[in-house]
Formats: sequence, C-alpha cells, structure tokens
Amino acid sequence: MRYIYKMWYLFNGFSFLWVLTLAILFFGAIFYKYIPRPQFVILFTVLIGSVFILSQFLYASRQTAGINSYENAIDEIQTKEFNLVFLYSNY
Repeated sequence: MRYIYKMWYLFNGFSFLWVLTLAILFFGAIFYKYIPRPQFVILFTVLIGSVFILSQFLYASRQTAGINSYENAIDEIQTKEFNLVFLYSNY
C-alpha cells in the first residue's frame, strides 16, 4: 500500500515536468535554425538540467509530505476510537 502511495505522488509530481521537457524539445527543434549553435547548446543544457534538479527537489518534498501525512492519519485513527470498518474502508 505504501509503495502504491509513493508511486502516485511520483507520477502526480512529475507530470508537469515531463510536459515542460517535451515543450523545450519541441520548441528547440522548431527554433534551432534561428538560434546560434553555442547559445542553443548552453540554453538547452541549462533548461534540461534545471528540470531534472527541480524534479529531484519536488520528489523529495512530495515523498516527505506524503509519508508524514499518511503516518499522521494512522495516528489520528488509532488515537480516536474509530470503528474498524472505517479504517478498512480507505483501502
């Protein structure tokens, strides 16, 4: 269950970064002949690098927030005397 939960955060967080990467590739292919080669290579490298660096930070923050919120929810359910039916209905 925890593995599926982490993978959902991973997919949800990365979706806009994949769109950004594809947009950079698409517009880079279109405007390649208008941009001089050294500037294009530098711009392309910086943009792609920043996307992957941001994705690592996003994944780390989402993973931490997800685990903490999951553990807090379990603690809350265990401290308040809920019915077991409510506990298993979330799965």
